[in-house]
Amino acid sequence: MIPPNTTAEIHLPKGALKSKLSINGKSIDELSNIKLIETKDKIVILSVKSGTYNITTKLNSYE
Repeated sequence: MIPPNTTAEIHLPKGALKSKLSINGKSIDELSNIKLIETKDKIVILSVKSGTYNITTKLNSYE
């Protein structure tokens, strides 16, 4: 849960983008309140606006 009037960064393993990543049952492309801001080394960084999120992925290993 991200409190009202704030934003947060979510750091995920880079392999999450290659797997079946979904946020609240949708892909990142379908959500206007979530933006991919950076991919580096083995990390993906998302910027998210306030709200409650259910993030799921099917990672087999940490890439």
